[in-house]
Amino acid sequence: MIVRSEQLAALGRAREAQFIGEMVIHLRSHFPREVAELDDDGLRARIEASLSRARGYALSSKQDCIRFLNLCASFGWNFDQEPSRPWVGEYLRDVEIESPSERLRRVSSRCLRDLELEENNRKARASLGGAP
Repeated sequence: MIVRSEQLAALGRAREAQFIGEMVIHLRSHFPREVAELDDDGLRARIEASLSRARGYALSSKQDCIRFLNLCASFGWNFDQEPSRPWVGEYLRDVEIESPSERLRRVSSRCLRDLELEENNRKARASLGGAP
């Protein structure tokens, strides 16, 4: 049996379309508020653009792609390109850390720490009678 390159490409496109469909369901289930404003076509477009950027950071495993999409949904679809977070792109492109998965893990850890710090600061301001 001979498989032509066009057949392999079609199989890859079908697999990616299936993954994107799964991610629409995943994001709607786990991040309902964050994706509520998007219809399915809009969400698919955001997922496709995000996966394209993930590939640019050499993120290729299913787990890494899901983690990257989770971060996009949580912190903004272009969180890796925002001027307010220049460190994200720096971490993801840091060639001194050989593993793209490890670079993404470090981004995820810092994002979660920053989120926790923001929440703690909000609570402290509220307890002192300040604005939330």
